[in-house]
Amino acid sequence: MGKLTSLEDAAASVQSGMTLAFGGMTNYRRPAGFAAELVRQGTSADLTLLGLTLGIESDILVAAGMVAKTRTCYFGLEYLPAPAFTDAAQRGTLDIIEETEASLALGLRAALMGVPYLPSNAWSHTDLPSLRPDVARQADGLYAFPSLRPDVAVIHVEKADAQGNAVVSGNRGIDREIASLAEYTIITAERIVPTEEIAREGAYLSAEVVDAVVELPLGAYPTSCYPEYTFDFSFLRKYLEHSFTGNLGIFVDDYVRTADHEEYLSLSKAKQLLQLDPRKLASLAPGGKRKASTADVMAKAIADCISDEMVAQGIATPLVAAGYALAKASGKNVRFASAVGNCLTERISPLSLQGYEFLLLDSAVSKMSFAEAACEVLPLLAPKEFLRPAQVDRSGRTNNLWTVNAKSGERMRWPGAGGIPDVTAYNEKLHLYLPRQRDYNLVERVEMVSGAGCDVHGPVKLVTDLAVFSFESGEAQVQSIHPGVSEKQLQKETGFALDIPANVPRTPEPDSDELALLQVVDPLGIRDVELLSGLKRLMKTLDIASKERDAMR
Repeated sequence: MGKLTSLEDAAASVQSGMTLAFGGMTNYRRPAGFAAELVRQGTSADLTLLGLTLGIESDILVAAGMVAKTRTCYFGLEYLPAPAFTDAAQRGTLDIIEETEASLALGLRAALMGVPYLPSNAWSHTDLPSLRPDVARQADGLYAFPSLRPDVAVIHVEKADAQGNAVVSGNRGIDREIASLAEYTIITAERIVPTEEIAREGAYLSAEVVDAVVELPLGAYPTSCYPEYTFDFSFLRKYLEHSFTGNLGIFVDDYVRTADHEEYLSLSKAKQLLQLDPRKLASLAPGGKRKASTADVMAKAIADCISDEMVAQGIATPLVAAGYALAKASGKNVRFASAVGNCLTERISPLSLQGYEFLLLDSAVSKMSFAEAACEVLPLLAPKEFLRPAQVDRSGRTNNLWTVNAKSGERMRWPGAGGIPDVTAYNEKLHLYLPRQRDYNLVERVEMVSGAGCDVHGPVKLVTDLAVFSFESGEAQVQSIHPGVSEKQLQKETGFALDIPANVPRTPEPDSDELALLQVVDPLGIRDVELLSGLKRLMKTLDIASKERDAMR
């Protein structure tokens, strides 16, 4: 029998006040079935949720009133915000301990090494240290990131043996680190297989660090579990519909506080996912001919910034992927590093809301954990990155934490700083993009600095839906204005006075061949989603997800 136990008994090990670490990342391989069982038992409270990113499984726990603190660099649903987290953060009922990719990776590595902290130049020239008194600046100017250790770690995998040896084929996040450091580590697995099968494929997680194993088919639902099944946007739709009417509590009662895991899956019609093949998305027919859209112009502008080099992509950034595709197709020697699969690829993968992880991983040259990416790969290779902040200022500083609505005075919480405070300390090839430039997000000075600007070395360029800016002088200067955009319109949507050169050029539009390629790479228009907000963004996203689901049948 080994370490096999029931879901109910495993969940009972989580006590109130504990720090609970979840494996996986955003919408990929989250232990959502375990989180649902915690809600059903209802005995845990005042939890601190720890994760590289936190997603819908964590948002449901927040909605159930079980969470006191969060420690993550990103809390969201990729293309859409996490409603319970955002609401609790804005009401001040949730204690947010700000983390970044590097602070998490360094904190976990410090604990693995048995040292109290590890130093780094991450967070330099940002306001983050003022939010974290426990992150001390040393005499040499580096910051000391304290060691970090969870009480319980829960990781979902596609297969494990009864002892806890487990295979992780997809995005590895910080799974190995939290599994090794937690006082108690729980594995939930799609299926239990003989140790010989694990040995043939190679265990990513070792039995030595695992305390309990639960066989839990569809245990990541509604998130994905590569290579078994993809993310279910239909579940997300129900969840968000309830959030808009202020009825998340009703959703939790109706869909999560059910009799058991099987009933939860039955109510959600989860088993339908097993009949879907995300690889069919690669053969979607391209859309018809059309004129270049603003998203197409932005993708072309991004492509024009790329030469023979490695390009890095964050989550939910289809414009960057589209720009990479244009650059790659033009004959440039470009490699692509994506946070979605934590992988490197040299191929062009079609864009997808639900199957992108599968398409990337199927063509991956190599895979890595996020701790490896944050501490080794990105600092060593310093790829060209296109970062999408919530707010940018004249000097290239960025803000991804909080902004204040100038009219209502309401403070808006964003998903988190991600890795921006880390890479701005060393990467001299950073570029920024704003899909919806307004006078409140391109400003004189950001309200909170979560990414350094020209006070360090600054971004190279900023691509918006209106123009391309250069930072060669240390401040944003208009390099080109997009077709159809007037100088007056550009100035109106900029929060500081612009010095627009006489005869400023127009940003080049993609030619017919480039437009045709964009239609093949992104036939459903996912790149257009980035230019939308609010209800329009939600409806466009859900419409695309529905079409994708039909294509995967």
